[in-house]
Order: sequence, then structure tokens, then C-alpha cells
Amino acid sequence: MELKKITEQVYYIPNHANIGVVKLGEKSAILIDTGLDDNTGKKVLKLLEEKGMY
Repeated sequence: MELKKITEQVYYIPNHANIGVVKLGEKSAILIDTGLDDNTGKKVLKLLEEKGMY
């Protein structure tokens, strides 16, 4: 998975259903359309942790 930047606070993660990410502050973000299964959710969480957004 890859986090792609759109603006300073808006990102997306390309996936079967693209996942929107809005960064609210340090270690705080809102996810939009997080995917269909637990495995996708775990991968998204790991990616956000690696990027310091969670």
C-alpha cells in the first residue's frame, strides 16, 4: 500500500476502493471508505503508523 499526497492534509491510498485520508493533526486522521475487509484495515493502520499519522 502507498499513501499518495493530494494536498498538505489530504491523501489517498490506491486500492480496489480508493481510501481517502484527511490529516487532522499529529497522529490524527479521518479515513474515508476504508475498504471491505479486516486485512485491508490492518494494512491501512500499519501504513498510517509508519507515516506517523496514527
